[in-house]
Amino acid sequence: MIRRNKNVDCSKKEDAHRLIDKLLPDATWDDLMYEIYVREALHYNIVTEGSESFDGQGIEGVTEM
Repeated sequence: MIRRNKNVDCSKKEDAHRLIDKLLPDATWDDLMYEIYVREALHYNIVTEGSESFDGQGIEGVTEM
């Protein structure tokens, strides 16, 4: 059995719950996957680009924040 840092797991679970709670009541699995994709794309851009802002290019329906 692998022991994991409970604080890290708990934080990720809380993030997942917050993301799901933001969805509309009739949201589909595709809606959830899209939200996860956008979240990861934003995170990846922040990690790789530093302080440059994300412009949403290449992700349909995403506008500049």
